[in-house]
Amino acid sequence: MPTKNFYNLDIDKQKRILESAKKEFSENFYEDASINKIIKNINMPRGSFYLYFENKEDLYLYILELYLKEFKNTLLDLLKQNNYDIFESFIKLYDYILNVNKVEKNLVDKIFINMNSKRFEYAIPKILKKEADGSIINLIKINNDYIDEENIGIIMSILMPILFINVSTVLSEPNNKEIIKEFYIKQINIIKKGLERK
Repeated sequence: MPTKNFYNLDIDKQKRILESAKKEFSENFYEDASINKIIKNINMPRGSFYLYFENKEDLYLYILELYLKEFKNTLLDLLKQNNYDIFESFIKLYDYILNVNKVEKNLVDKIFINMNSKRFEYAIPKILKKEADGSIINLIKINNDYIDEENIGIIMSILMPILFINVSTVLSEPNNKEIIKEFYIKQINIIKKGLERK
């Protein structure tokens, strides 16, 4: 995650660093992305980069966290639009991720394709932990009688990986888009029906 030095930069400089990084990560797989190219695009000395981020992975995970926050906010909107049905909202979130605007599409594609187990295990629990007392959890508590309070975190920890795995699969196998979505919906419905029968 960024150092205090990064947060002390003016907003425009922060944006320039992040935009350069997003461009590099959208054009290359993680392993091929270059810090040199990121800093060259904005005329930043290499030493300065390490004042703001520990290494390339640190920067990548920060960008990933920003996108996960965006997806969380989208999920909040979808919950409101779908009468706080977490399962229907996750299906809509799947569609949202796959239909993100073209400017960001390459980056989102690369984020999901680059989501190896180390990055996944690091990022997802961190986001869920932050959400433990947050707005999504509170909305689910209010509107789903068959989901008891102590299991909400568990349900989220099941739904998030299923979402990301299916999105990654679509991006790797675009010709099977409909089949993969159908399979994703079946997975969501099995979880929902199991909880309703409880």
